[in-house]
Amino acid sequence: MANLSGRPAGRDLTADYSPADRRPNRSTPRRYMPWLLGALTGLVVCLLGLLVLVVIQRQSQPLPSPAGAAAAICTDLRTADYASLYQALAPALQLQGTNSEAEFMASQKQLDIVSGPVSACSDQVQPPGGTTAVVTYLIARGSKSAQPAQVVLGYIDGAWRIQQYDSSLV
Repeated sequence: MANLSGRPAGRDLTADYSPADRRPNRSTPRRYMPWLLGALTGLVVCLLGLLVLVVIQRQSQPLPSPAGAAAAICTDLRTADYASLYQALAPALQLQGTNSEAEFMASQKQLDIVSGPVSACSDQVQPPGGTTAVVTYLIARGSKSAQPAQVVLGYIDGAWRIQQYDSSLV
């Protein structure tokens, strides 16, 4: 006998399916996908924010004073420590010549022979203009009176280095 829906009476079509078959499988990875994507997005946003803060902090740190570098140059000249003085040169100056360190040291020794060794040295640092600073030295060689010499320091690779110098006195 058929009922109004056209199905045989007495037969339940849902009996072939268990209740577990009618609901979605809750153990599939798709269930956790929105949570996983949300957590991953949050992590990426946090890492980008941290990167921005690090960049801002590095840019906002004031440069150290060039006074320490200026005083060290005077000390190197008075003690004739030309190897240390060479290390204070900017990389562009260190690359000049075929054997630049030996040539630099030889030029400084030649200056000592011609004009006398440095007997006195004082420095006056002008306030830095960004990453450069001008230092005026008063250098006395041998028994001669002190002569002014200018040196331009540049803040390179985290240190004040000599970019230009007066080769007649330094």
